Amino acid sequence: MERFVPYSNKKFAPDNYIIKGQVKKAFWESELKTKVGMEPDIVIHHDDKTFILDTKWKVLNGTRPADADIKQMYVYTKYFDSKFTALVYPDDLIISTKGSFLHEQNEEIVYPCSLIKLQLPLNTTNLINWQEEICTSLLSHIGS
Repeated sequence: MERFVPYSNKKFAPDNYIIKGQVKKAFWESELKTKVGMEPDIVIHHDDKTFILDTKWKVLNGTRPADADIKQMYVYTKYFDSKFTALVYPDDLIISTKGSFLHEQNEEIVYPCSLIKLQLPLNTTNLINWQEEICTSLLSHIGS
């Protein structure tokens, strides 16, 4: 999913969306110059705003993602100044659960972070239609 979903979005997104897959940025550096990076799966730029989507291969059981996944999205939100982040999981149905990070001290900004479940096709004979559905579904969630 880490490559297929960004490719599908790039292929079918309107021209006013800039979609990049796996943008790597240095996040931490030791005094020995050892670096640790971060790399969200999908970075979308639209109307001077940044949106981050991170795809997962695992099936989400219920509506509670792993703590590490949510913490990762929080860092992406802050580091990329993202107006919307979402974890994207495969599923039997297309489901979206809205969420947001709770306010930090003295902060009035709401940072949305949703869970999006993409329906896996029962029949993969029409891959192009499925790619277009992925793009349409994901872009419809941005900022909603």
